[in-house]
Amino acid sequence: KLEKFLDLCIVLCGIATLVFYSGAVESKFYVERFAAIYAIDMCLATVYYLLEFIYIRKRSHGIFFSLLKYIVLTLMTFCTIFSWVFMQPFYRNASENLQYAYLGMHCVMPILMVLEYLVGEKGHFNKKFIITNMALLIIYGGVVLLCGQYAHTGYPYAFLDPEQLGYSIVLKECALICVVYYFYSNLILMFDHRFKKRDRKSTRLNSSH
Repeated sequence: KLEKFLDLCIVLCGIATLVFYSGAVESKFYVERFAAIYAIDMCLATVYYLLEFIYIRKRSHGIFFSLLKYIVLTLMTFCTIFSWVFMQPFYRNASENLQYAYLGMHCVMPILMVLEYLVGEKGHFNKKFIITNMALLIIYGGVVLLCGQYAHTGYPYAFLDPEQLGYSIVLKECALICVVYYFYSNLILMFDHRFKKRDRKSTRLNSSH
């Protein structure tokens, strides 16, 4: 099936991207890079589509795997849009290996994920998923701020650095991102329901003929 082929492509792309991103091609491992939310999502997405390739398609998706797919798809595409709009100057100045990683992370991987979603079965997402999705984003922001403040781990993004911007600005920016992400999560859910209704309608038309 085309879905299984796309699953495999996503897994291979995810592994290759993580190899370049982690520094493994330089015989190094930059653990601090994995504090970025898109790196965490890349790891989750690679694991999810590997499970989908070898396990899930043989059985029902179930609530857990449907939730996991919703999270990785929503977060990956949101981070891609955010990166293309705001992070281009930073990416242009990155090393060659990082540019390869960003190409996989913010171009190839999201496109493959969207294609896999479009050709696959839809209608597994529900509105309760948004609560978990938002909670994970808020928890991530809280953990980053706490670790940066008390464990002195640094901050993966400049807009999350209260030492440079102050907590009032950081919290306002976080609140704005949460609001935008909430509406984006609803948009993904709306598309999923719209596609489900369209697929049901086409199935009825085909069965009537």
